[in-house]
Amino acid sequence: MRRSSGAWAYANKNERGETLITKEIINSILGISESYELPERMMSFLFDDSKREKMFDMFIEHSNDLTHDWFTSYFEEEHSNKTKMAQDFTPSAVCDILGNVVEPGNSIADLCAGTGGLTISAWTKNHDATFYCYEFSGRAIPLLIFNLSIRNMNAIVTRCNLLTGEHFEWYCIERGEKKYSNVRQCDAVDDIHVDTVISNPPYSQKYDWKKDVRDWQDKKDMPSNFGDYVFVRAGLEMLNDGGRMGFILPHGVLFRSNKEMAFRKKLIDSGMIEGVIGLPDKLFLNTGIPTCIMVISKRAQNDKSCMFIDADKECTHEGKLNIMNPDNVKKVCDAYHRRADIERFAHLAQLEEMTDNDYNMNIHRYVDTYVPEPIPDFFQLMHELGEIEREINRTEIDFVRMSSDLVGQTQQITDEKQSAIDEYLTELTKGRRKYEQQAIRFGVEVPCTGRRGGDKKGTR
Repeated sequence: MRRSSGAWAYANKNERGETLITKEIINSILGISESYELPERMMSFLFDDSKREKMFDMFIEHSNDLTHDWFTSYFEEEHSNKTKMAQDFTPSAVCDILGNVVEPGNSIADLCAGTGGLTISAWTKNHDATFYCYEFSGRAIPLLIFNLSIRNMNAIVTRCNLLTGEHFEWYCIERGEKKYSNVRQCDAVDDIHVDTVISNPPYSQKYDWKKDVRDWQDKKDMPSNFGDYVFVRAGLEMLNDGGRMGFILPHGVLFRSNKEMAFRKKLIDSGMIEGVIGLPDKLFLNTGIPTCIMVISKRAQNDKSCMFIDADKECTHEGKLNIMNPDNVKKVCDAYHRRADIERFAHLAQLEEMTDNDYNMNIHRYVDTYVPEPIPDFFQLMHELGEIEREINRTEIDFVRMSSDLVGQTQQITDEKQSAIDEYLTELTKGRRKYEQQAIRFGVEVPCTGRRGGDKKGTR
């Protein structure tokens, strides 16, 4: 473990001005030269009490702001398997929205936890909660354990495949008497039930129920081409009665048909879907598709209503990404908890409205964001048309005058030129007469606009 004298100069900020731990700083503290060395080196430090505490002290010396995940960008760019596992990590603004609307309880499960961004956001609202984090990537696990332990949390980390139900390793993170949690590998921890489930799973993965080791009676009915609802199903399995879940999902889960529609229908008919928040596109580094937050609850609702929010425009553009600032986050959260219609932004839909839409939850079916074009001022429009008419008159007269000034090299050319001018003026005269006839028909007085076609005097 070492620190180079110039390493701290590489620190930078995220979209909200929070300090990020850059690759150079991380590699310097861990004493590695290449990022692929990180998982093994960090894991060795985490299981050595002395090295773990010293490593944590060095990170805290750099930044004591524990309200966000320092490592999101580092892991996302260096270690995530973007192609095979469709891994993408959650922007802090989205973490804040999800953490706010689900109102974390005393026991929280984070499915597909990554490096722990959603968990950290929930922890900021309840330091005393116990966390259960599930993650498949062995390269993300060390940073996830780091984030839990440096914040002195109580947690269990399970390395598993939530699409098949296979569990591989378990790690216990136990709150320490001082400032950091202790870390140890532990035996299998099963049959978890929690107050809150949060998740940003990989989107639209294939699902093969034959490979699923769980004893779900309905796994044959789960969608196979798009496995998004399989993660939701796993969350429902561990959610307590009265609990609430928040999932970040692709928009396709709102309207795709067949087995997805059947699963969505069950959730809607039971009144479990409390809200759907449409997020701006291009929020994620590796995923340009639009996403939404779906809030699912086992709390009793008398009216089975669902709060729809279209936050598509609640962002600013920075390079290739869209950024949601604190004002955008506050607007979304306030609207969600208000649960009332806001023009072109939010709508509280009742069960009957969703059934009338054949259980299609496409947000634009419920939140009309259309802004009609303003009706032009009649008097201003007539003034502009009059000015155009006058400009046409002036242009026609100038054209005939310039044409008349042309001199032909022979009498034949001169005669042909004059014949062309006469023909042009004749056509203008016909147009003028037609215009006057239409005006008389509609009872409109035709103003004198100058020599438009009919008066040839002075044009030759």
